[in-house]
Amino acid sequence: GAPGPLRPKRRVEAMGVKDEEEEDDEFAQQVPESSGYGFNTLFLLCFTASVIPVVASTILWSDMGYGKDVYKALETTDLIGAIILGSVMGLLMVLYLLDFYWPPHLGRQFFTFYNGGGRMGRVVFCGILLLGYAGGILSGATFPLAPPVLSALAGPVFVAIVRGLT
Repeated sequence: GAPGPLRPKRRVEAMGVKDEEEEDDEFAQQVPESSGYGFNTLFLLCFTASVIPVVASTILWSDMGYGKDVYKALETTDLIGAIILGSVMGLLMVLYLLDFYWPPHLGRQFFTFYNGGGRMGRVVFCGILLLGYAGGILSGATFPLAPPVLSALAGPVFVAIVRGLT
């Protein structure tokens, strides 16, 4: 037949010719199922996850809240923050030397210590990141912008966590 708008488009592949309708069926099979939450629920969850760090940042780090008192308390924790940040950098380097992030001998496995490592590697990595976050907050006397910046960056992280869990 003559090509026209009523005839399905064809795509030539190495294995043969596929119709556009077959491609649509393949794409529909690849689309993940919905989480089951409605728009309003997801909006409320994501909005709450993004507002919590903003409110906490305003209360903890600004003069509208308790900023002066919190920074005064952080003056004594500066050495602890430096020790924690140094430890985090050391741990991240050890993980790098252990081929933890993307071990070439394990194919397409990431953040793992051994073949089929499951979630243990990801839990360890998240623990190290949380330790770094705490070290950044505790080093507020040396780096006064670190606590508010880390609090501001927590918003997108919280939204990503909510989206990952829903």
